[in-house]
Amino acid sequence: MRRVEQMSERLGPEVFRRQSEMARADDSAMLTHIHCPTLIVAAPQDELRSIAESEMLHNGIAGSTMQIVERSGHLIPMEQPDVLGAALEDFIADISPR
Repeated sequence: MRRVEQMSERLGPEVFRRQSEMARADDSAMLTHIHCPTLIVAAPQDELRSIAESEMLHNGIAGSTMQIVERSGHLIPMEQPDVLGAALEDFIADISPR
C-alpha cells in the first residue's frame, strides 16, 4: 500500500484529476480484430474496472481466456503477484507449441 501512496504523492492531485476526467472512446467494436492469444485478468474488488467490463472483453475477443484473481483490486500485480504470475505461466504454457 505504501508504494501506491508514494506514487500518488509523487504524481500529485493534478495527475489524478486529469486521469479521472479523461474521455475514453468505446473501442469495443475493434475487439473482433484481435486474433492473437489474449488473457483477460480481472478482480472482484477492482473499483475502476468491473467484472462485467472484463467479460465484455472476453466475449468480444474470440478464443480469449479470462482469469479472475480473487481477493484483489485494481493493482493485481502488487496485490496478488504470485496468483497473477501463476495465471500468466499457465496461459503461456497453454498457448505454447509442444
